[in-house]
Amino acid sequence: MHSHTNGQLEYVSKGTMRLITPNAAWVVPQQRIIWIPPGQSHSVRCNRLSGSWKIMAPRSYSKFLPKTVSVLRTSKLLVAALESVPENQKSISSQKLKLLIEVIKCELQAVDSESFAVTLPRSAQLNPLVDTLLDHPEDPRSLDVWATQVGMSRRTFTRHFMDETGSTFGRWRTALLLGKALDLLSEGHSVSEISYRLGYSSPSAFVAAFRIRFGVPPGKFFNSNGE
Repeated sequence: MHSHTNGQLEYVSKGTMRLITPNAAWVVPQQRIIWIPPGQSHSVRCNRLSGSWKIMAPRSYSKFLPKTVSVLRTSKLLVAALESVPENQKSISSQKLKLLIEVIKCELQAVDSESFAVTLPRSAQLNPLVDTLLDHPEDPRSLDVWATQVGMSRRTFTRHFMDETGSTFGRWRTALLLGKALDLLSEGHSVSEISYRLGYSSPSAFVAAFRIRFGVPPGKFFNSNGE
């Protein structure tokens, strides 16, 4: 875990990126921007990331952005404006830079955020479960098995999990599974292969769960971002 004095805008152009904070985890799919506010502790995993760039935003520019980590939709104008920000500000006139920043501010204020976050349990007793399922959500162990392995009764496990995440264990693991589906989709795997690898009973069951989580079927997900 680390943090930055400035805020950070990172654009995922190809593949997926994983971001983890002390309280939540995100899978950031391609054609999205993730905003990390100044001072936010986080770690990044880039195993399936094949294209990205980032811009560090001074605190004074962070006032018009969300106060928490957010995955933002993009537009062609927003991406073009961000890509036009020079690494060395002396290479552009102050007037042009000011106009560029105004375009970026207007576009960022207009884009929608997307709910890709999965809340993480806080208690150290559940760390083994979190460490395993963040990387391998298809792990078939049941709630009862996990409860035994972390030294809790089923009832205590269920109560702790709901209190700490606001979700049942089943819904929480499904959210992680569908995050893994974004990884596999970005790598070009078919719906049938993904549904089999993630343990769904059929491709149609996987498609139905994906649509509930993300609002579109898997085949249309990467075409659903703004222009």
